[in-house]
Amino acid sequence: MELQPTSSTVDSDHRICLVCGAEAHGIHFQVNSCRACAAFFRRAAESGERYKCRRAKHNCDVSKDATHQCRRCRYERCKKVGMTLNNVLLKQHERQTKHCHNSNASVSQPTPVIVSCSSPISSYDPNKLPEVVFEDHKLQFKADDLIAQIKSILVNSYSLNPAPDITGVRLTPMQTFIHAYNKMLPGGKPERIEVLECIDFRVWMHFFKEMTKRTAIWMMACQEFAELPMEDKWKIYVNFWPHMYNVERAARSIEFLGDHTSQNSHILLQTDTAATDVLNSTFIIPNLSEEKQRGIRALFLPHDEAMISHFVSPMKALNMTTYEVVYLCTQLMWTVKKVKGLSEKTYETASRILDQTGNELHNYYVYEMRTENYASRLAKIVKLMSESENLYRHRKDALLTADVFGIFNSDLHESELINLFEK
Repeated sequence: MELQPTSSTVDSDHRICLVCGAEAHGIHFQVNSCRACAAFFRRAAESGERYKCRRAKHNCDVSKDATHQCRRCRYERCKKVGMTLNNVLLKQHERQTKHCHNSNASVSQPTPVIVSCSSPISSYDPNKLPEVVFEDHKLQFKADDLIAQIKSILVNSYSLNPAPDITGVRLTPMQTFIHAYNKMLPGGKPERIEVLECIDFRVWMHFFKEMTKRTAIWMMACQEFAELPMEDKWKIYVNFWPHMYNVERAARSIEFLGDHTSQNSHILLQTDTAATDVLNSTFIIPNLSEEKQRGIRALFLPHDEAMISHFVSPMKALNMTTYEVVYLCTQLMWTVKKVKGLSEKTYETASRILDQTGNELHNYYVYEMRTENYASRLAKIVKLMSESENLYRHRKDALLTADVFGIFNSDLHESELINLFEK
């Protein structure tokens, strides 16, 4: 039996348990729920027991008013509304860090096989890689085509990649963002990751285009964002996508590469299936002299060193859960006070969502992570926001220097996606 909330219930600040319809006591396992349903889900998921439906019809009433709740139907309801044990408890993190650096993945997902590879194009089909054309020191990126594709995603007024339909209940932005984050990678976690000695620039270009489009789709999963004016959506997107790129690549690297991302490791994913040691590898740029390539590498090496020491290493030390990673992305996306020209309603929406996600994080720590002393951990996550801003400015300065000294430039840097020369 499906729950049928009234319109007043749907609009009452999402305060009903999405499993049984009782009063919710916060976010448990990424879903608004009461403590009873949260405790039941924990027991059921951790025990691994296979329940049988009491009536063998698999549609039993599991509402708070049910006389006898079928455990199978109740557990299936928990999973349907989005409950997951993918994020284990903080104390479990601390005990398991020595043996497992992957705190985000479900135990049912095997760790990818990590192999070394000498080919700069990895397993990509060279015929499907974008053409690289340099004129003088300028890369012809065809930025207008990419921008048109991104705007075609943002122009809609409805959520893309929406969360499962839960009988008319509108989920919070945080809940929809978590669902969208888990769906960002086509095919999910890769079975094999190649660690390359060097990487063809065309491979990176191909993935960069995909990642910018994935970011737009992730943002559009949030109905509140999807309903904003297109002009505001574009400004927020341009402000946010570099941060999403940093956070998502770092988090996936830590999650997928496991022991290969020790505190002293510099290995990061460049695509979904290819990684490099960012401080000791190079990009191979076709039709560009080795001298030019060495100049570009030297210019961006300080940025890569800062990325590892000030951003990736702190994320590793925190052993962040998926919930925390998505919270960090959400805060970076909706912190828009410095974005000029947004409508007053958009600023109000952003402020409301920031407050709401902050309250949900509190409930997550207290009820799911079972810790009330999370101030130090939250401070470190907030510091990552500042470091992401610093990385953006550092990279922008490097690009400006490269252009001034005739080392490297691209029509992408002059486009509205980056607008490198905007003050």
